[in-house]
Amino acid sequence: MLKSSLTRFAGITTLLILLTGSLSAQSLEGNYQAEGAGPGGADPYSGTVQIKSTPTVSTVQWNLGPDSTYKGLGVTLGNTFAAGYGSTKPFGLVIYLVDGGTLTGAWAQSPSLITGEEILSGPAGLDGTFTITSGKSSAGSTYTGKVAIKKTGDTYALKWTLPNETYTGTGILLGKMLVVGWSQTPEYGVVAYDITADKLKGIWAAGGSTTLGTETLTKQK
Repeated sequence: MLKSSLTRFAGITTLLILLTGSLSAQSLEGNYQAEGAGPGGADPYSGTVQIKSTPTVSTVQWNLGPDSTYKGLGVTLGNTFAAGYGSTKPFGLVIYLVDGGTLTGAWAQSPSLITGEEILSGPAGLDGTFTITSGKSSAGSTYTGKVAIKKTGDTYALKWTLPNETYTGTGILLGKMLVVGWSQTPEYGVVAYDITADKLKGIWAAGGSTTLGTETLTKQK
């Protein structure tokens, strides 16, 4: 059991060490009050968010109204909590450390919570077609393919083309870290929160969006 848990966690652990030098000990589990708005401050909203820890990643649920419930998964990286959300179809989160034309990534998929590692090689500048030089999942499978990346306004558009399937993603660049939500359906998105003493202050993008919304989470006592 311990060996299995460590194997499933390997991809996320590798990237955490690359980015921060150590694992974050901070737990974000709990219930939060959410206040947010769409791009440019349009369509303000409020609701609640629940974050739960698992042996591999955190699960997240946003309750923002009668017809606005979203499920996601997230990872804490230093002072950043990154999350991807989507529908009941497979969706996930991938986080790349960008070093010129080499992107070293770790990913997680919902609802199975499978994790994996992925290395891309391509042009510098996050614009062009990248080759998956190494791709593997915690379930033991390996894969190859191509990933097209293009800057689109405030976000990045990604498309993975694998031998038997394709995925699309929307990313937010934070320094040298590219945080991407992905799915096989249009119903997905990505969020990146800055962790402060009493709040999570985030920016988000729906799948395919070129602009960013904002969201602040305040932990309920």
